[in-house]
Amino acid sequence: MTMKRLVLVLCLVLAAVPARAQITATIRATDASTGADVQRVGDDTNDSLRVTIASPTTMPVSGTVASTQSGTWTVQPGNTANTTAWLVTGLGGTFPSTQSGTWTVQPGNTQNSTAWLVTGLGGTFPATQSGTWSTRTQDGSGNAITSAARGSERALTVQIVDASGAQVTSFGGAGSNAAASATGSAVPSSASYTGLNVSGTHRGWTGLSLGSQFAGTVAIVDGSGNQVTSFGGSGGTASNFTSAVPATGTAVGFSDGTNMQAARVFDADTGAGTQYVQGVSLRASGSGGSTEIGTAAAPVRTDPTGTTAQPVTDNGGSLTVDGTVAATQSGAWTVQPGNTANTTAWLVTGTGGTFPVTGTFWQATQPVSISGNQAVNLAQVAGASTATGSGTASGALRVELPTNGTGVVGLNAGTNNVGLVGRQPTYGSKTTITWTGTSLGSTSARESTVINWTSTRCADARIRIQSKGQASGTNFVDWYVYTALGDTTYTDAATGTDAAFTAANRFNSRYLGSLKMNAATSAVQAEFQLSDIFGSMPDKWGLIGINNSGAALSATAGDHVLEYQCVN
Repeated sequence: MTMKRLVLVLCLVLAAVPARAQITATIRATDASTGADVQRVGDDTNDSLRVTIASPTTMPVSGTVASTQSGTWTVQPGNTANTTAWLVTGLGGTFPSTQSGTWTVQPGNTQNSTAWLVTGLGGTFPATQSGTWSTRTQDGSGNAITSAARGSERALTVQIVDASGAQVTSFGGAGSNAAASATGSAVPSSASYTGLNVSGTHRGWTGLSLGSQFAGTVAIVDGSGNQVTSFGGSGGTASNFTSAVPATGTAVGFSDGTNMQAARVFDADTGAGTQYVQGVSLRASGSGGSTEIGTAAAPVRTDPTGTTAQPVTDNGGSLTVDGTVAATQSGAWTVQPGNTANTTAWLVTGTGGTFPVTGTFWQATQPVSISGNQAVNLAQVAGASTATGSGTASGALRVELPTNGTGVVGLNAGTNNVGLVGRQPTYGSKTTITWTGTSLGSTSARESTVINWTSTRCADARIRIQSKGQASGTNFVDWYVYTALGDTTYTDAATGTDAAFTAANRFNSRYLGSLKMNAATSAVQAEFQLSDIFGSMPDKWGLIGINNSGAALSATAGDHVLEYQCVN
């Protein structure tokens, strides 16, 4: 129902009613256009009955009514604003307060008139020093400890007491007093000395002046305590270096293991003079002791390692050499078949008694017969030197037909050919083209490192491309060739390095072919020929691969291999 006009019929009992009396009314809603009763009162949006109260202006409300604040409400404890104080209580009649501004806290009722009481454990509390404190040192009875000035210092006054507590007032032994004397001065008449116990008697220790040194006197005694007054040995002499040898001396002896033995000397001067040298025996170290060397059983080697060549002389005679001796030629050697030079002919034989001969032979004077098939170098024909061919047949005999000749060169019947018509290709080894295709995304592209043929050129190149996609990759990877004229200005702004390439920038690089992916079943290969797109080979070229397979390529580096083979 659209907007309808409602007629409200009020049946009221017309009588005088109090201003606040309850009014009972029957409300009937009818459709103004049809006069029929309606169950739904309101408009298309609201179903409530709209009633306007003209009088009275207020109406009593029973129960609880929810109200929403509009404007500012004044809340107060009493009926008259600002006349009754709020009652604020805390637990037990107290409540917490929050400081605002500065509070003055003091121990008494009058400000700054009563001191604070500060106590520690047992009436004391710790203090931390600030600045310099003056202290007083006392003994256990509370008496002050005194000091006395000693130069620039003040030393504590102390007393030394014995075990009974009596003060010690004197020190030192009897009959001696301390004395000080400068070094080199006369001994003072009375002083404290360092003494020695001599048979129970305290004796002073005297000294001697030995040159510039001063030493205390000592006595050397034997094991029984008897003084040693003399020392053994006789005949000993001393002589300075470069002085004459003394007439007498002390002999030198050596132990033979048990007894003393004198060394022996020998006159080593084979002339009129004398020169005595001590005799020695050459001995070699060994297990259990040394052994004599220089004997027939133990000869002395001049070269201890046995690798140095030794000079050998025959003293004008001859030497007999056993075995084979290697000789190195020095100067010119004369080699001859007999004992007398140039008197005996050499015997020369070949296989089966024949041997090849070089030189010129004339049939008339030097008949030569050839048996069987023999290789002959033909140098002349009818007295004229032979000519050889050129090119790959440079060593072959050259045959020319005369211009006026009637001879005909022909081929025998069959499949014989004259030479080779065209070019017989040769193939080089495989060369890897650097191209990193691992995980190359779908619709992404990448270029390879450039192949540089500026110095070594190939007539053509066979190119093999291997790659592998992923499960959803079933379409093609398209391949193009970028080039340059021997410089670094590559088509489609390629860089000549193994790097990412923007597929949308591929405009002029030539299409080489496409590689069909097989949904990652295995790696696939395809071969192409560079001459399929170029009539002559470029100086520098490289490949651009654009992944249109529908999925990224394999993440395994070994699945992507680009190679070419040079063809000449």
